[in-house]
Amino acid sequence: MADKMDVVKSEPNKEGYSLKSSQSARRKLIKSSPLLLILGNRPSFAASCSISGFMSVKVGTSLTTHDGSLCNGWSPGNWKNDRGQITQTAWAQAGVASSASFSSLFNTGAANIRKVTNGVVGDYVSYSSGISFSMLQVMEGAVSGGNDAGNIVKHAAATYLNAAFLANGGGGTNPDPWMYNYISTEDVVGLYLLYELTYLASPAPAPGVSYIYERNGITIAESINMSTSEYASFFHSLSDGSGSDDWQNG
Repeated sequence: MADKMDVVKSEPNKEGYSLKSSQSARRKLIKSSPLLLILGNRPSFAASCSISGFMSVKVGTSLTTHDGSLCNGWSPGNWKNDRGQITQTAWAQAGVASSASFSSLFNTGAANIRKVTNGVVGDYVSYSSGISFSMLQVMEGAVSGGNDAGNIVKHAAATYLNAAFLANGGGGTNPDPWMYNYISTEDVVGLYLLYELTYLASPAPAPGVSYIYERNGITIAESINMSTSEYASFFHSLSDGSGSDDWQNG
């Protein structure tokens, strides 16, 4: 994707917008308010850290509201500082090398994205993030530029690591409250790609073009009317760093 990501400091990856074959099973695009709509795939809880920091969401069969006090997953600073129990062992538990490129994890091989033109849902797009820095470099502040890129990208990276760590059993037998009902890596990637395609891609989407993230043939989230501040609020709420990095010793 040459010259597509002038918000980063390195040469971006090449990537295209080739379309995958269409699937017949999909739901009608939901026209929501300017808030992120995402349907959970976790058991219902009285309060949830699994979805969004700025709206009510449906988790399982229960309508729940985001509880910011539970969304205190490890931050970019936690992951990059090699302290407490967040060391290379934690990276290994997450199944991610600190040298792994951001783009190797944030692409449509990990989450299904469709292009929407004037309200008509099209086929899947093939896309990889244009950010070629390593996960560690991202969280050290390598990404800069407009549209809150540095802030959103590094918190998306930390949120991904949190999700992968927990998916691989990292919470152990004495998990912190935020560890019980956390977002999946697939959802992290899908939601982040909506942001990048909308605000970082060059050229920018043409008028009338937006994107949706889809899971199992169901529309999970849509980019239309989502602001950069809403993406920043979402990812920061899931990796704000107030959770203990020594929880199993507490």
